[in-house]
Amino acid sequence: MIRINNIKLSGNGINKLIDTKAMIVARDILINGWESLGLKKGDCLMVHSSIKSLGTIIEQFARVNKVRASQIIVESLFDVLGNKGTVVMPALSGTKQWFNKPAEKRSWNINIKTTTSTLCEEFRKMPGVKRSIHPTHSVVAKGPLAEWLIKDHLHSKTPCGMGSPYEKLRRVNAYILLIGVGLGQCTFIHHLEEVFNIPGHIDDDRKLKIAIEGFGVKEFTVHAIEGPYFNWNLNDFEKKLIDEGIMVQRTVGKAKCLLIKDINKMTDISYGFFRRERYKRFVKDYLDAIAARNLQINKK
Repeated sequence: MIRINNIKLSGNGINKLIDTKAMIVARDILINGWESLGLKKGDCLMVHSSIKSLGTIIEQFARVNKVRASQIIVESLFDVLGNKGTVVMPALSGTKQWFNKPAEKRSWNINIKTTTSTLCEEFRKMPGVKRSIHPTHSVVAKGPLAEWLIKDHLHSKTPCGMGSPYEKLRRVNAYILLIGVGLGQCTFIHHLEEVFNIPGHIDDDRKLKIAIEGFGVKEFTVHAIEGPYFNWNLNDFEKKLIDEGIMVQRTVGKAKCLLIKDINKMTDISYGFFRRERYKRFVKDYLDAIAARNLQINKK
């Protein structure tokens, strides 16, 4: 016998509906999980996700497909946030793939498929969801702040920098929810890299020219698609955020979920991490230069 949503189920017939060996996740389990993390009415929330990390999502005791699973997750979030809450997700289209296309075939519109996650792609297609206009780092949003968040992304100087939806999230000190993924999948990190002008993040040598539906051909600054990249030491960064009380961790279904509760404090801490790593790199480059000089002297 198993219990789902406080209803007892028994008998062999249940095996035809769900995999009894899997973690079973219904809408109320998700709601309880989001509340245990600290989400509440009226919050503005950016979400990154791996649906499969949660377990087997069910409705009326039956497994659902990924489309309905996505809908249930979004519905559960709005159950907690209410009609005054806003949900945002990154709707990335990639960078490298544009340079792999001939210039005449580079075109973008708000209906182009996202490459971010299943949840984001299904959220994009839901009623009332709005999308910012940007060929590499657009976002999709629903709620009272959605229109403001997406406005003028086309005119941002960098994909995630000042004036972008990511910077606007910082203005309202939004929360960031990571469902079964880590900080390496947190797009807000790119905002920090752009604000702090971290070396190697922006490609200074080339621009992307692309036709934007309704706006003609525009030129965009893009992220570098080849390293070396700045090493954030994200494991240390995650621990620091948790130790400072800025990020909390809970298990929802079978997924490790992280909620960043103060992205302004996160920004302050990340600057310290950047300065520390930059100093370490400076020392390494300096010592390498000294070693190279000594090598040349010894050869003489």
